[in-house]
Amino acid sequence: MALSGPDSGFNCFQNLHPTATEQKIYCGLPNTGSSGDAFATISLLPLPNGHGGVLILQGLQQEGTQAAGLMLADAKGREQLQQALGISGASTQPVYFEALIRTKSMDGVPMATPTIVATRLYHP
Repeated sequence: MALSGPDSGFNCFQNLHPTATEQKIYCGLPNTGSSGDAFATISLLPLPNGHGGVLILQGLQQEGTQAAGLMLADAKGREQLQQALGISGASTQPVYFEALIRTKSMDGVPMATPTIVATRLYHP
């Protein structure tokens, strides 16, 4: 998935390799403080030197970024993410991934528990 800004004026995530159940583009709110769907990605990626990783939370607007943080702060949210990635229990090896999440937002506040729209595992 990659961040893209099509001519529509909306910020969108572009899904470069959608599966049969995924869309090619996920567009969020027209601006911060709007009501509707908010999107964000949660990514854990390896560092170039192979030692460690970096966690990236990025929303199209603040509502999506806030929802990503809230999802990771909640035990049920982390469990939902693990299930979507097919991870069970503790792993001895790092698991690198990217997940696209969606939440409903009203007047600038995420109002619903985020749902996972798409996931990708990375094997460096």
